[in-house]
Amino acid sequence: APNPLLSSEEFWRWKQITEDLRGNAYARIEWRGGQPVALWPLFGQEPQVLAGTPSNPTVMYRYNGDDFTAAGDYLPRDIMHFKGPLLSGDPY
Repeated sequence: APNPLLSSEEFWRWKQITEDLRGNAYARIEWRGGQPVALWPLFGQEPQVLAGTPSNPTVMYRYNGDDFTAAGDYLPRDIMHFKGPLLSGDPY
């Protein structure tokens, strides 16, 4: 199971429905001791993807938060970004 509140089937159903409706789906990876221990769907407004710059090429995900994930900036290693079809021309 991805976390204590969702079964694997519920998580993947949420992912597909969210991706179909919004174009993208996001989940936060909870780490403990260097190992992933849970996946938490980001239920709020989609994170803002902050593209890197030539001097700092790191991409960041800025999220406003929800009941299970605090607001803040997250590194790509902390976010699973399921990208839908690129119909809008937006690379993220």
